[in-house]
Amino acid sequence: MSSAIQGYLTSDSVLSNFSSQIGTKDLIQCNEIPPTEETLSRVFCGVISAIQNSSGRKRVKTFIEDFVLTHLCDKDINEIWDVQKPWAMLTDILSSKGETIEPRLLRQAGKNTLLSVFIVGLYTSEKKLIGTGTGETVEIAQEMAARDALSIIHGTRYPRPTFKFLIERQNTSAISTAKETTQLKLRN
Repeated sequence: MSSAIQGYLTSDSVLSNFSSQIGTKDLIQCNEIPPTEETLSRVFCGVISAIQNSSGRKRVKTFIEDFVLTHLCDKDINEIWDVQKPWAMLTDILSSKGETIEPRLLRQAGKNTLLSVFIVGLYTSEKKLIGTGTGETVEIAQEMAARDALSIIHGTRYPRPTFKFLIERQNTSAISTAKETTQLKLRN
């Protein structure tokens, strides 16, 4: 999953979006008007490199947390993380825990029509429901149920908790002074 997120965040389209957001589109001098996604992406990587060369790794980390990682707050991780074979991945995960899974058809409607719908549930060997899925065929519903179970196992199912970002302050004495001033004003 982390490689999928890394691939998403380092794609040209996303990096060019970051580059445009910090105003580089108006500063770039190149033959392309407007600059291409690749050019904007390379400029953003250049900005990160310049920050590292001038201010060090700690500033780069702060910059990436502020401008890149916060971009994930409104994204559905399950859309970014495209599992190619969810059934195989789920069976591997559960078999490593010594469990087996059994797909069961829970509901169906319009079986022999163009608008058929099947709902499949996945049960563990302990008869516990671990995921459900809906599809036009039983196979698609089973795959969607496997995706649902994987999202539950990895904690990416909605509603999911928001990302928590650690904010480090350089000058803690200024913060404590501000807190003391605020407390004095509240007392009076």
